[in-house]
Amino acid sequence: MADDDNHLRIGPNGRDPLTDTPEAGRVLFDRLNFACREFPMDAVINAASNVLLNVIRQRNANRDAAEKDFNEMFGKLKAILMAHYTGPGGSRRSVFPFRQTIHPPFVSRKDK
Repeated sequence: MADDDNHLRIGPNGRDPLTDTPEAGRVLFDRLNFACREFPMDAVINAASNVLLNVIRQRNANRDAAEKDFNEMFGKLKAILMAHYTGPGGSRRSVFPFRQTIHPPFVSRKDK
């Protein structure tokens, strides 16, 4: 995986509402996650946006229905996104508790 912050790095989190979906949704998310690794975030955003827009366009026969579908979908997505920040203008926060602990191996510090 790339070291800089411009590349997508998605890790598993079983409590994340974005992955708390039926089995088919989890499998698809995992496959998309794998496919997006090593790509710049802008490329991932562009590709994901195109997928969402094509799905909305294909399942709605007219503009009004497509606009309603778009607004509902992105309203839900915005609510999930805002839950990851503290108040208006706030900073990113951890929504999920950190339960990982690091146990470094024993290191002998004896002078030789």
